[in-house]
Amino acid sequence: MSNKKTGNVLFQQANEAYFDDEFEQSESLYTQAIAADSTVGDYYLKRAQVRSKLGNTSGASSDARKASDLTANKSDQLRQYFKALYLHGKWAFELKQYDEAAESLRKAATINPSHEEVKALLEKTEPLTTPVPEPQAEPEAEGAEPARPKVRHEWYQTDDFVILEVFIKRVQKDAAAVEFGERAVSLSVKMATGSENNYDFDPLQHNIVASESTFEVLSTKIEIRLKKAQPGVKWSHLEQTDEDQATKSLSQLGSSRKGVS
Repeated sequence: MSNKKTGNVLFQQANEAYFDDEFEQSESLYTQAIAADSTVGDYYLKRAQVRSKLGNTSGASSDARKASDLTANKSDQLRQYFKALYLHGKWAFELKQYDEAAESLRKAATINPSHEEVKALLEKTEPLTTPVPEPQAEPEAEGAEPARPKVRHEWYQTDDFVILEVFIKRVQKDAAAVEFGERAVSLSVKMATGSENNYDFDPLQHNIVASESTFEVLSTKIEIRLKKAQPGVKWSHLEQTDEDQATKSLSQLGSSRKGVS
């Protein structure tokens, strides 16, 4: 029997034990299923719930985080991904890991903005997160291009959008502006100190639809939603890398040679 089949058989047995309230046996069987096939997010998600029943909040939180990693960017597993994010946020909050909790809850809120429990927990978590200092630009060498001010940002994707989160707190809604290009996005933020910081992501790894891209200023971040020009295409990086450019150049060279008789 293959590892995947073995894992599935053990997973079904673990579910039966769970429904019979045999939680310790269920946890053991889920663990065996994971040992047989560690690529299935649902195995970790179900073990997380069992561990919570057994009072192992730390283990439950860790499993939920792993489940969210395994189900991210998979459109057919969006329900599991949302649940894993919510549960990780909930348990991380109980463990007073507020930054981790907020990160997962923000992503869950993006998937389902109307989920009342997620919204309520996120509102409780946000004030407890570590303050993000105002970004400062590094000194520029004479004649050098202006350096991008340092600021924490993260991104993830669905089939249709790339969601870029720039973490700057307490930005007024009218103090941020975003310009979208065919393959670039530029964010300008006027800080409370009067300074203005600009963040350019150029070139992006793939083209976007500027007219269908949007942004929103939230209490702890600016969320930018980039509409993919090619839905379903997975981005491996937010911005184009040197390797991407080299691949593109080779492709163009090959195309030009085909046209030479």
